[in-house]
Amino acid sequence: MVSITVRNLNGDAKSPLHARAAASDHSMVEDSRHILRDALRRQTAFEQGLRTAIHESFKPFSVVELELPPQGEMCQGNRSRQWR
Repeated sequence: MVSITVRNLNGDAKSPLHARAAASDHSMVEDSRHILRDALRRQTAFEQGLRTAIHESFKPFSVVELELPPQGEMCQGNRSRQWR
C-alpha cells in the first residue's frame, strides 16, 4: 500500500476536512481516502464518456442486465403497409 503525507495544509482546507470527517464519523485520514477515491472515480467517469459513466453509476441498483440488439436490427414494423 502507498502512503502519502500532506504537509502545510492551511486552516482553510484543514477545518472543513476535519468537520466533514467528524460529521461522517470518520477519521480525517479515512475521509481523505474517500475524497481521493471519489475524485479519481469522477475523473475516470469523465474520461470514459457520459453513457458509460451513467451506466456505471446506476450499476449497483441494477437487478437485470438487458442486452440491446445492435443498431439496425430493431423492429421496423410492417413496411409493406401503405399509409394514405
